[in-house]
Amino acid sequence: MTSLNSNQISDVFNETFKHSDNTLIFGGQDEPLYVPASYPIKSDNRVINSITEPLYCSHDYHRIFYKYDYPRSALHEISHWLIASERRRLLLDFGYWYNPDGRTNKQQTKFMQVEVYPQALEKIFCERCGLNFIPSLDNLSGSQGKNELSVFSAMIDNKISKIYQHPILGRTERFLEALNHYTKKLMLLDVTSLATHEICNLKISTTKERY
Repeated sequence: MTSLNSNQISDVFNETFKHSDNTLIFGGQDEPLYVPASYPIKSDNRVINSITEPLYCSHDYHRIFYKYDYPRSALHEISHWLIASERRRLLLDFGYWYNPDGRTNKQQTKFMQVEVYPQALEKIFCERCGLNFIPSLDNLSGSQGKNELSVFSAMIDNKISKIYQHPILGRTERFLEALNHYTKKLMLLDVTSLATHEICNLKISTTKERY
C-alpha cells in the first residue's frame, strides 16, 4: 500500500466534514492551530503570526492548520479535533494553551495524560494511511526519564486497546470509513495500472517475436 500524503489526507477530511461540520484543514503553516469560524482573527497576533493571510482572512469555515506538508501533523491535529467537544470547537485551539518545550517532570506527566488519546487515534490513522507512527514527547530540552518514551508508547497502546473494546462512532467512525474508502480506491487503481502495464508489455513482446 502506498502511503497517503498530506494533500490526500486533507482531501479526505475536507470532503467528509466541509458541509456536515463546517470545517476544513490546511497545511503549509509554521505551527499547528485551530481557528473557529467566529473567532476575531485580526485582533490576535498569535493567529496572525501563525497562519498565512489568505487562510486567516476566510471566515466561512472552522479551520484546522497543520505544519508544512507533514501527513502525521495533519493526522495529529485531526485527532485533537475529533476528540474536542462541540463547545471546545468554538474556541481558539479548543481552549487549550500549549506548554512549550522545556517542561518539568510534573508538566511532562500532565502532557502525556492529555496527549495519550489523540496520539492513540493518530496511530490508528497512521496504520490506515500506510504511515509509520512514532510517539511524540515533544520535550527535547526538558526533563525526561530514560524510559519515558517506552512508558508513553505503552500508554498509547493501552489506550488503543480500550478504544477497540467499544464501537467507534461519530466523527471518528466517519473519518475512518472515508480513509478506508480512499485507500481501497487507490489500491484498485494500482492494481488496474499494473495489469494495464503487464498487458502492454505482453503485446510488445509478442510483436517482437513476430518480427
